[in-house]
Amino acid sequence: MDSISTALMLMGVGMGTVFIILLFVIYFSKLIIVTINRMAPEDHSDENGNHRPNDTIPPRVASIIGQAVSQVAPGSKINNIKKL
Repeated sequence: MDSISTALMLMGVGMGTVFIILLFVIYFSKLIIVTINRMAPEDHSDENGNHRPNDTIPPRVASIIGQAVSQVAPGSKINNIKKL
């Protein structure tokens, strides 16, 4: 019976250690992401250097999406493309 209790204790310590390390990895990763986003924000300018809002799609990408839709569903028309 002593070996079962030792095995259960070792299993609990091992699983607890893994849980704590995974929590550390998660929160450390979030900290790194926040720090990098503050230090080097994403550039939202087009090819000409003009600043564009986050919700616009570049004309080249919109054209490619339109061509893909016309191949998949001939005769359909795209009225609006929005970035989600």
